[in-house]
Amino acid sequence: MGIIYFNGVSSETVNIVVEHPPKLVVPERNYTITHIPGRNGDFLLDDGSFENVDIPYEIAVNTEDGYFETMIKVAAWLHSNTGYARLSDSYDSTHFRLAFYKDTVEFENLFNEAGRGEITFNAMPQRFLVSGEDAVEMTESGEIENPTLFTALPTITISGTEGGSGTISCGGNVLTISNIYDGMILDSTNQNATTSSGASTANNHISGEFPVIPGGVQTIGFTGDITSISIIPNWWTI
Repeated sequence: MGIIYFNGVSSETVNIVVEHPPKLVVPERNYTITHIPGRNGDFLLDDGSFENVDIPYEIAVNTEDGYFETMIKVAAWLHSNTGYARLSDSYDSTHFRLAFYKDTVEFENLFNEAGRGEITFNAMPQRFLVSGEDAVEMTESGEIENPTLFTALPTITISGTEGGSGTISCGGNVLTISNIYDGMILDSTNQNATTSSGASTANNHISGEFPVIPGGVQTIGFTGDITSISIIPNWWTI
């Protein structure tokens, strides 16, 4: 029997256990496929993205405290978040997904003492590595190793001289900062810069391309009045 963790809450709190380990679902890659007359094979245009995936779980519910009361708690848990929330389970402690639940909640009623059915989450294609949440601290330019084959979009916190300027680079991208805020956050996923902890936007003080970290060993450089950086790499795979 397994456990699901969704939006910070364990399925145990709503009397749910997973009956079977879930299948590993690999996302579909987005290609535009065109056939050119007179040319062998098809022409592929890869837009560099993957489709969302459905993550099903076969579950059992203990409803000794009341079938309908328990089902209401289950429904509230599944619909507790608007938008994506963190999803993981006890079968894989090294990865998590971002997912949401949109379906109805309906299970077989076993004499008002138990329920059985399937719940299916809709998830982003990435399987994020838990290790990718660990901060990498750097006081000078250096190397970082992406353990996957996929380009990561890091979150970088900058320390430096207030009002100073500098650059930060990785993966062939260079971002120039014309007015440094100590604690400035660069969010490569959302292409957004904030002064600190999301307090206010700092996008008008940057130019260029947000850093990315391709697979393998990469060099991260920073110059000027930037004195150190803290990187949350956000490693992912499929």
